[in-house]
Amino acid sequence: MKTVSPITDDTIIETLRTAKRSDPRPYVRERAHAILLSAKGYSLSQIGDIFEVQYQTVSRWIDDWERSGIQGLHKRHDGGAQPIFDETETLRLLELVAEEPRRLAYVQAKLERETGKKASLSTLQRLVKKMGLVYKRALLSCRHKRDQENFDRCQPALKNAQDAEQKGIINCSTLMRLDVHNNPVCLMPGNRKGNSYDYLQSKVAV
Repeated sequence: MKTVSPITDDTIIETLRTAKRSDPRPYVRERAHAILLSAKGYSLSQIGDIFEVQYQTVSRWIDDWERSGIQGLHKRHDGGAQPIFDETETLRLLELVAEEPRRLAYVQAKLERETGKKASLSTLQRLVKKMGLVYKRALLSCRHKRDQENFDRCQPALKNAQDAEQKGIINCSTLMRLDVHNNPVCLMPGNRKGNSYDYLQSKVAV
């Protein structure tokens, strides 16, 4: 039965466990887990059943591990256009998105300054998606969540505000824009497996 060679180094075992738990790339988490299972004596077919892949795929993962160790967990480039960013730069992209999830254009500019490489916003979105993040479009209205009874109770105040606007005392549109800025509804990374990147929702019930 084909399995990985015995892993006796505690540091390597811990590195595999860390990759399995928290690596930003799903395929690395999957492969690290598969190597750990093989080290425990699981067969190729058993591991294939767990990850819903062919046993030949698991065999290839083990071959990559035996040949390259930790580096073998990472996908090799098998043709087509060369990727714009290397592994280190891709991880830097993930860090910048985590820091500024609502400002992908800012991430784009900063990454270009740091690496000297240009990439379109759509390319960055595809890279982020490959790393397990999904952008969700948030709605500007929370009407479906409002308390209708409280909303009806506020109608007289709303009517007074509209009357005041007609008299030139206030500008309701300006007030609304300011409130939306203070309570943003933005495009942000959505749920990632094992993490929570939920977009913000406005508190304004319009």
